[in-house]
Amino acid sequence: MRKALIISFYILFFWLIIPIILVYSSLKLDSILSFENIGNGSFIAGLLLFVLSVPMLLISIIQYTRFTGELPVSAFPPEKIIRRGLYNYWRHPIYLFYILTFAAVSLILRSVSMILIVMPVFILLTYIYIVGEESRLKKRFGTAFDYYKRITGIVLPVLYQSARYPATSFFRYFFRYNVKNSELIPDSPPYFIVSEHKNYLDPFFIAAAIHHPISYLTTYEVYRSPVLKWFMKRLISIPRKRFRPDLTSYRKVTEIIESGGVIGLFPEGERSWTGETQNFKPEVLKLLLKKHEIPILPVKIQGSYHAWPRWAKGMRRYRITVEIRKPFFPDPKKSPEALEKQIIQRFGEYTGPGKISGKTIDLTSGIEKVFYMCLDCREFNSFMAKKNLVRCMKCGLELNITDDLKVNFTRAGNKEILTIDKYYNLIRVSPQKIVKEREISGKCRLALESGNRFIPVIDGELRIDREAMIISDSDKNVTLYYNNISSVTTESNYKLQVFDAGNNKLYQLEFPSASVLQWQDIITSVIFLKTGRQINTR
Repeated sequence: MRKALIISFYILFFWLIIPIILVYSSLKLDSILSFENIGNGSFIAGLLLFVLSVPMLLISIIQYTRFTGELPVSAFPPEKIIRRGLYNYWRHPIYLFYILTFAAVSLILRSVSMILIVMPVFILLTYIYIVGEESRLKKRFGTAFDYYKRITGIVLPVLYQSARYPATSFFRYFFRYNVKNSELIPDSPPYFIVSEHKNYLDPFFIAAAIHHPISYLTTYEVYRSPVLKWFMKRLISIPRKRFRPDLTSYRKVTEIIESGGVIGLFPEGERSWTGETQNFKPEVLKLLLKKHEIPILPVKIQGSYHAWPRWAKGMRRYRITVEIRKPFFPDPKKSPEALEKQIIQRFGEYTGPGKISGKTIDLTSGIEKVFYMCLDCREFNSFMAKKNLVRCMKCGLELNITDDLKVNFTRAGNKEILTIDKYYNLIRVSPQKIVKEREISGKCRLALESGNRFIPVIDGELRIDREAMIISDSDKNVTLYYNNISSVTTESNYKLQVFDAGNNKLYQLEFPSASVLQWQDIITSVIFLKTGRQINTR
């Protein structure tokens, strides 16, 4: 009985008393202050706003009732935070569209007092009421409500949600983007999303398919730029340092999961150079097993590698299909290796996309970063790429790259067709042979991490020596001993980062002409040859 009385009071107060007060006080003030009605344009604008705001108000009420099983009465708060429908974008859509409805009424009535006096006061009082309500919700839900505030807006959706629709529209036009099996997406977080990483845009392809905001674990390097740092924070990403143990990122993941968020993981740790799925990083698998009560949603992106290979200079027009796989709970008794196998099986095969008809694209631009050695003459950096053809400038070997990124060539009179990955593994550096037969050196620029920046140190030459790699110019040199190096990672298509764990220093090497992948292969192979250690490369 008490509950029914309270609900009746709320309905009476919000849907009868407040409207009467707003309209009556506005007309009374117009009379007292001798305000004349504004022009007919106000009526038309008000009518348009009314037509837009009233349906949204009704939808927000219906969704609240549907998702909670209760009427939207603040005296009876929901048992859990609503993260669906309009409530995935706005914290208080009912209040927002309630205000907009009366703003529309003020324009329809052409009342100067309602527009300039009554509505501003009403908005201020509503905001004070919202602040009090959010204080109560904070006490009720704790950090979960703090996280919800981060991913939703009061008036406008946050940047993450605002950017989804323009991005999706672009993807549909440029990549013929589509999503399969969207019904498998969990209705409510928390959950993990895991996917292979072949394209710079992979996080955005997935975000366009999933209506819940996703916090991606991303490399700390993008946070070095103030502009990108601002942008990535608003995309609720989590920075992670690859070269040092990073407990901060783990705590942040735990906090978001416990707050009812979604974590996006690319278990390989970096984009694939060749399109093949790389081994998963052990720490990612251990995290998933430790949080075994949280479901895993596997996502496959067909066409991702073709649309923007890591070595390419830009995007290509290939079809992108995001395929949602059935979510599952990991078995905590399984080994990390068994979980990795299970996830890869759920991904399924990479079928390759169809090329979108239109202007011919340069399929090979940048591929020499992967094909850094000729298969015939074994010469470094001898390939020149143009259109669909890659040609060795020393021995004349020609590789024809097809639309589906297969490598066709004739060798010793035999025609061969290989994937990019198979060709790369045929020419991949063999340090034992190279160290014996030729000196390994090349031009590079060296910088040292200082705070959040890299300070230039040397613009000279890198030389691989017996016990160390030496970077020098005419004035100075820096020696990095193999025993001290714990990580060699490719940060971009021309930057290599080397962590000297012995001295706790991070160096960045830039190669103006040589392949950064070539140098990563050389350095890691030589370190293994000299020390027997397989160091971190991702």
